[in-house]
Amino acid sequence: MKDLFQKEREWIHRNFDQLVDNYGGKYLAIKGEQILAVGETYSEVLQSVSQQGSEKEAYIYRVPSYEDGKHLLRNLHILGLKFFPF
Repeated sequence: MKDLFQKEREWIHRNFDQLVDNYGGKYLAIKGEQILAVGETYSEVLQSVSQQGSEKEAYIYRVPSYEDGKHLLRNLHILGLKFFPF
């Protein structure tokens, strides 16, 4: 049995780099392989898809930004963990 929004999560996984480049730090409402709405906040995107009548069908996802990655690496360093890119 496929779980709810599996298709959307698989699409995000396949397109992750492009999503970060184009939408890093933003929220997306996704249905299937289509972006229904983009916004700065969850509420903004939810309102947009609600107006479209798609709020129960849309997967809302915050795309990580490059800044998120920098913060993660800094926190790992603070915790004494090393990061070795291969």
